[in-house]
Amino acid sequence: MVMGDEAGAGHRCLICYIITFNKRPMLRHTLILPLLLATPAAAEMVIATDLPLTAGLVSAVTGDLATVTPVFDAQTDPHGAALRPGQARDLSRADLVVIIGGGLMPGVESGLDALAEGRILSLAGEVEHHDEDHHDNHGALHPWLDPEVVRGWVETLAAEMSTRDEINGPTYAANAEAARDEIAEVADAVEVAVGGLYPAGMLAVHDAWGAAVEAFGLPVVATISDSEAHSPSVRRLSEIEATLRAGDVACILAAPGDDRGQADRLSEEFSLPIVTVPLTGVSGEGVAVYTGLLEALGAAAAECAAG
Repeated sequence: MVMGDEAGAGHRCLICYIITFNKRPMLRHTLILPLLLATPAAAEMVIATDLPLTAGLVSAVTGDLATVTPVFDAQTDPHGAALRPGQARDLSRADLVVIIGGGLMPGVESGLDALAEGRILSLAGEVEHHDEDHHDNHGALHPWLDPEVVRGWVETLAAEMSTRDEINGPTYAANAEAARDEIAEVADAVEVAVGGLYPAGMLAVHDAWGAAVEAFGLPVVATISDSEAHSPSVRRLSEIEATLRAGDVACILAAPGDDRGQADRLSEEFSLPIVTVPLTGVSGEGVAVYTGLLEALGAAAAECAAG
């Protein structure tokens, strides 16, 4: 039997056909009810982030309630990054854009409002600086090396997600608490490993570890360069060599992508191991992207202490 358009033109019934077999009404009900009860599934929130490190923290909070994708990969130098058209399109289409901020990616942050105005969460806030003082503040651009800062970011993410999706607020809060606990546990182990280095110190390839120095007492006694872009002066190298001759350094600390020319020379000349820590996180999912970085820092400290 075909149901008519009793409500008038433009107002047709939701179910247009009723199929009847052997004229048994119960069968009609069996066929109609699933159609009446079916409702479209709620769309997942789409979140874009700057780096995999950020994506890991966001997904630790959201779980499977959102699709989280970084627009840059872990090999990207954040300080010199610029958006390609496809990346800009991904940011413009996202429901929420989460970045570390604080001037970490000036080439990206400067044009972000035009792409995602009102949909941006900057974890570290906004920091204005000029080119001439960028290198003096370089170490401050990596605040995630302090686990307490990141635990605060996780709490901020949970609050932001709960505001946008109140129904799942308790889930976001529980996920955030679990992530915060895991970060704290790993950070405690790193602090123990770093403590085992004393009284020896580390020579850093460039000034990137300030937050870890503050958080863990990481004993960075000198840096080869004050930035990734500037080569060390002759005077600076002379001072570093004097420090190494004094026997106060156990190893050289580097990050992937560092210019290791001088580090390699000093390593060979003074028989110092070079330990590498992934400054912007490790491969993985969820909070492990960040805790893996902390674990790598602890392992580097332990390797230095072992000589």
